Amino acid sequence: MSNKRKKFIVLSLYLVSFFSVNIFNDTYAQAPKGTLQNLNISAPSLANNILGTSVTQPIAVYLPPSYNTSNKKFPVVYFLPGFGDQVSDWTSGTYQGFRVNTSMDQLISNKSVNEMIVVIVNGYNFLGGSFYVNSSVTGNWEEFVVNDIVGYIDGNYRTLQSRNSRAICGHSMGGFGALNLAMRHPDIFGAVYVLSPGLFAENGLQRCQLFKSESFIKQFITKETELNALSAENAFASFKSYIQNRYALGDWDTPFAYAYAAAFSPNPNKKAPFIDYPYSLSGTSVVVNSTLLKNFENGFGGLNEKVKTLKENLLSLKQITVDVGNYDEYQWIIEGSIYFSQLLTGEGIPHKLVTFSGGHQNKVRERIEQHLLPTLSKVLVYDSTATSVGSEGCRMPTNFKLQNYPNPFNPITKIQFDIPIAGFVSLKVYDLLGQEVAALLNEERVAGRYELNFDASKLYSGTYFIHLDVEEFKKTIKVLLMK
Repeated sequence: MSNKRKKFIVLSLYLVSFFSVNIFNDTYAQAPKGTLQNLNISAPSLANNILGTSVTQPIAVYLPPSYNTSNKKFPVVYFLPGFGDQVSDWTSGTYQGFRVNTSMDQLISNKSVNEMIVVIVNGYNFLGGSFYVNSSVTGNWEEFVVNDIVGYIDGNYRTLQSRNSRAICGHSMGGFGALNLAMRHPDIFGAVYVLSPGLFAENGLQRCQLFKSESFIKQFITKETELNALSAENAFASFKSYIQNRYALGDWDTPFAYAYAAAFSPNPNKKAPFIDYPYSLSGTSVVVNSTLLKNFENGFGGLNEKVKTLKENLLSLKQITVDVGNYDEYQWIIEGSIYFSQLLTGEGIPHKLVTFSGGHQNKVRERIEQHLLPTLSKVLVYDSTATSVGSEGCRMPTNFKLQNYPNPFNPITKIQFDIPIAGFVSLKVYDLLGQEVAALLNEERVAGRYELNFDASKLYSGTYFIHLDVEEFKKTIKVLLMK
């Protein structure tokens, strides 16, 4: 081959590459962008907390591209951050560069997810975290999420105000919080996806870092004695300074243990740290109060009883996914996730346990972008006129079905259809000539029973055909419009 020919080929390849890259960049630059709002909202549920946590709390709200150019209503995904995390960590790239707005824009642009609102919820206090539970010391964080946050979002944005259009998710402490809230409030949230959640297997408390050694336990007993010798005001100031110093020294286990205790074994009638600690000294020996220890076991644990007690709530959820890394640095999280999955299986509760090759934090962005958000996008209901009915979690239809009533109708008929598999659903209406006269549905749906109204007020009287297409399944029924 001549040098001239080679140069021509190289130049051609360069130009193709150059224009391809620039066309891609231009396309992405021109793709519609969503809006990120960083807000501070009222949190009345946290009033009178002992730690002095503000009753004005930060949140981040992502609005999809068409929010400001349409009158549509949108489903909402609520994300609960982990221990030590603040809202800004999920908007500024702390985890492998993840920024909720840019990730959502890209996922929507490449059609990996549908348009939806995403809310980053704060769970941080000076101890490091609230665990999103009600506590007489840290405040009523459960109520903060289900009442203050959801109420604010529904009251200030165009949302689809149904459990079928709300999902909750989270990472680590936030994973525990999301699962706990979904189990306890299935009337608010219809789906849950958790990453590396705080869950205890039967021996999880002994395996975790809360009481990792006798010297670690004695450190807490000694600190309580020191604080008891001070006035209440000075004890609180000293305790707060102590927590700050532990973080400065790179010690996360001590603040985590205090935060966990304040959430699950609080005592507001004591001086700081305002907890009932289960260990004390008898001479030089450590002794345990089994009643108080139970408070710690039931925080991340007590799963067997929780699953049995809340079985019907769990069955009603459209999606339950537990996502955990095989190499999570906290082995007890892996064991707890597997144990929880086994309990759900034993009670016949549909769910997914997903494992991946990774640790506690090193693949957070990947799991959110490639798994969490796409999964929740598929199960959320996007149309207020087409909602899934019945107990989607446990009584899924086993056959495809399409029907309407009344028939004949004038001018509105209710269409019902059952789909036993998830897939892309197309529901259209045709006239006798085979011409499409209405597109009623054209999107991903999970298995379930759905119903919607077809308003034919703008059509002429006559025979029409309603056609349902879901993956490999197709069904058509004939309807008669009589005006």
